[in-house]
This record gives sequence, structure tokens and C-alpha cells, in this order.
Amino acid sequence: MGANQQTSVPAFTAGQVLTAQQQTEINTGIPVFADSTARTAAFGGTGEKVLAEGQYSYLEDTNSTELYDGSSWVAVGKSAFVYVGGAAFTSQTTVGFASDTFTSTYDYYLVMMDAKADSVFATVSLRVRDNAGSKTGAAYSGGSSLTIFNGTETNVGTSSQTSFPLQGTNADGRCAWNIFVSNPANATKYTKFFGTATMDPTTGASIGGLHFGGVYQVNEAHTGLAFVFSTASTGLYRVYGMSNS
Repeated sequence: MGANQQTSVPAFTAGQVLTAQQQTEINTGIPVFADSTARTAAFGGTGEKVLAEGQYSYLEDTNSTELYDGSSWVAVGKSAFVYVGGAAFTSQTTVGFASDTFTSTYDYYLVMMDAKADSVFATVSLRVRDNAGSKTGAAYSGGSSLTIFNGTETNVGTSSQTSFPLQGTNADGRCAWNIFVSNPANATKYTKFFGTATMDPTTGASIGGLHFGGVYQVNEAHTGLAFVFSTASTGLYRVYGMSNS
């Protein structure tokens, strides 16, 4: 419980002597609640304010400020992208997200990764995972189109594989991926992923651009991704939830 957390929003009367708790609530400015359930219970009871248009609140569980517009609570100053988590990794061949990185809070996520092979070259592939580990069933399908600097284009189709290829990265550190993930925590839908990347797909200076899209064809909930490198690689990833409203 935070120092400013409240369980009620008192309605003061003229000449009333304030308790220490009431004084704290006044000094806070915007009422602070543990979650939306606590906020709902704090209005309209005996000695409490009646919820009305223009009321602000802060929720500790989501770290969000909201405004009541007369019919519902709406976010105030909330970014469309909310940072969820991330990590740096050094000399790894498999990099998996922390448990519950993906939740039902968001329908869509953006994953950004920058990586380079520790030695000459590493192929990179993607897998979905739950808190028990990566999904290695032969259910990854999709396709990608890579165009390198001289205009040469390579199209690749993937069907019923144990991972989805994201091409590769070399030791020059020129490779980065932007990956959008759709409905990962929904157990009744396929988890889909699509995005773009800049990379060197060989051991030479063949820098290019990649467009890709794929799906894990099993109806189940997933809590993160895992990246598999053919040789040890170093980099970082960041995960952002995309606001539903």
C-alpha cells in the first residue's frame, strides 16, 4: 500500500475537524487507489463524495491517471505505447522473455530487438512461449521478403516449422527488428506476428531490409517470445503494450 493510497473520498462539511488521514487525503490532491475496484467502492457511501464528471483518480496497479467524463473513466496523458519490460543479453544462443510479459491487458504488443553475432554470423528465429517454456511444435508458418542494397530480392515461405526464421545477423551490429504481436494472451486465437528489420543476411556487406509475417497455428495463450541464435549473440530487446483505447 502506497503512502498516499485511499479507500474513500470524503465529503467535507463546514466546520468539520479533519483527522490526520483526511488531511493526508487533501494534501495528495488527486485521490490514489490500489485499483479500479477500490476506486469504485470509495465514492457514494456514507460521508463520501458522489462520483461526478470532472473527478480525477490515480491507480497504483496500472500507474495511470484517469478522468471521469460523466459516464466512464478515461486515461489522461496516456501514451499509445506502454513500456512492459525488456533486457540486455550477452553471448546467448536463446533469449526468452520473462514470465507474463504478455498478458490480457493488451491485444497487441510491439517488440524491438537489436542484436549482433559474437563471431561472424548467426541465423535468428522466433518462437512463442508460455511460462513453462518455448513452443517447439511444427506449427509456425508465414513468409518474408528481403531486399539488399543492390536490389536483389529474396522471398521465403515457411510452413509447419518448429520456429519462424528472422534471417540473420553478423558481428557488425547493423541488425534490428520491429515485431508486432497480435493477441498473444488470447487462448482462442492464433498468435500472429509481423514486422520489419534491417540486417546483413550473409557474412558479407549485403545490408538490406526485411518484411515478414507469420503465425503459430495453435489456439492457446502465450506470455512472451523467445529468440534462437545459431551462434552466441549479444544485444537487447524492449517490449511495449499498445493501448486498447
